[in-house]
Amino acid sequence: MSTVNKEYLAILLYLVLLVVYGVCEAIWLRKRASASFGRALLFSWLSNLLGFSLGFAILFVTVGVTLALAWDGSMERLPFKGNEAGVILVLVVLFLPALLMLLKRAFLALFSIRSGRGAWVFALLSSLTFWLLPLALTYALVKLFWRFF
Repeated sequence: MSTVNKEYLAILLYLVLLVVYGVCEAIWLRKRASASFGRALLFSWLSNLLGFSLGFAILFVTVGVTLALAWDGSMERLPFKGNEAGVILVLVVLFLPALLMLLKRAFLALFSIRSGRGAWVFALLSSLTFWLLPLALTYALVKLFWRFF
């Protein structure tokens, strides 16, 4: 199998894991928050899709602005002494789970699924696991797959 096909399989695996994560989140919400499965699934997929799309757009714009500053030579006039790209990337990566958490909390209120402190805790834990769990599983499975093929 060619390297390009392996890379596409890794991306497909990650996307499938994101969908499976949404289904698991909906099942958990159905059991814990007494919401119907359809409403919980709609909440999960809409909030994850919107968070993923907004996060990708913010990351895309941030990388584009950083490249524009680097090509222009303006980056040397910034106060971080050459570490601008790293600082900006770290800030964006930390901002993405926070953005998803706020979106999930807003969607929990919109769909009347949970409220109060429990909704904030759920939104925080759900946004962290949305970013970390599928990525870690994809990494582990790809490493295992690459070892044998």
